Amino acid sequence: MRVGKFLFILVFAGSQSLEAACPRLLSWLGLHLTPGTRVVSLDEDFRSPLGVIDVVAAAIYRDGRHLMGLRGAAPLKGLYGQLGGKRERGESLAQTLRRELREEIGLEVDDLSLALVTTSYLKENGNRYRIFVIEVGRILNEPSILELDKILSLRWFLPDEIPAQVTSASLDYLRLRGVLPKP
Repeated sequence: MRVGKFLFILVFAGSQSLEAACPRLLSWLGLHLTPGTRVVSLDEDFRSPLGVIDVVAAAIYRDGRHLMGLRGAAPLKGLYGQLGGKRERGESLAQTLRRELREEIGLEVDDLSLALVTTSYLKENGNRYRIFVIEVGRILNEPSILELDKILSLRWFLPDEIPAQVTSASLDYLRLRGVLPKP
């Protein structure tokens, strides 16, 4: 069971503060940033809040199909979801995503962009997670399962083929992108 809220992160280029770069957008979205609020960069290390496990999930699509793996290990065993894993100390989000994809499915990727940050509390293990869903703009080779204990199956799904049993982060992302209807 998931308990949490969406937090949409705006990623932009330039030296201006977020408030200076897009004040009308922030106002329209109803966002009011307090002093010290930062935009997350995919390429820098940062501290995780106490008691929160930061994980990345790769949103990979090609020819209208979304790549998902069937989880073979806890937590969330038996659910399809985006591939990824836990961020290690000293890693940026981009480094984490590339490492996890390389280890799990031998996939090399490029052109990464942060799409969504969501939170989740899993009763299954009592942990709180902050999930960074990162869109992959380019895959450089074909994926194949390398960690058979973690991933039971790897499939490219058309929108109408996406199974009902998917992770909450994958569901949140697919709804955000309009692939699946919002509840």
